[in-house]
Amino acid sequence: MSISLREAVAIGTLLVGLTASYFKGQADSERTARLIAKEVLSENMDTVTYRLGELSDGLGHVQRKLDELRDRLVR
Repeated sequence: MSISLREAVAIGTLLVGLTASYFKGQADSERTARLIAKEVLSENMDTVTYRLGELSDGLGHVQRKLDELRDRLVR
């Protein structure tokens, strides 16, 4: 079984959104990721670009949390 590039992007986006929502503790990132995946699959790239900007805010928070975790592990 193979998947298309669009499907792979949609799946990856969902995983990123789920990760962001886990670390952020809010459903906003997950909801945004689901919207992005839906738009990727429907090939509405203007909306995808807009939603990726929203998701990047959640990813910034994930990066900070990962940095904090790394610092704790190093101590």
